[in-house]
Amino acid sequence: MRDANKKYKDALMDIMKSESGRTFIYMLLDMLGADTPLYYFGQSENFAFVAGRRSVADDIIGDIRKLDNGLELEMKMRKEARADPLHEAQDNDWDRMIGGDGLAD
Repeated sequence: MRDANKKYKDALMDIMKSESGRTFIYMLLDMLGADTPLYYFGQSENFAFVAGRRSVADDIIGDIRKLDNGLELEMKMRKEARADPLHEAQDNDWDRMIGGDGLAD
């Protein structure tokens, strides 16, 4: 098990060293709902699924932070994502709640 953990940590470090790797991890975290608030709408099956996906994202973020320079790498990843003009459209809580583009579009 230690070998698998070391391979995972080494692979994550390699990915986070490159801009394209950080972009991939950011997109993966976004798909998992890392920054999406958990709203409970009364459907426990859906809530459990969303919460489960988000817990995977939380684990990945925790693993990144445990790396050497992990916090710096995470901050760099987030800054690069904010510099992407498409990111603003994707990271809008209102759009996420209604399932697409805003009403004014």
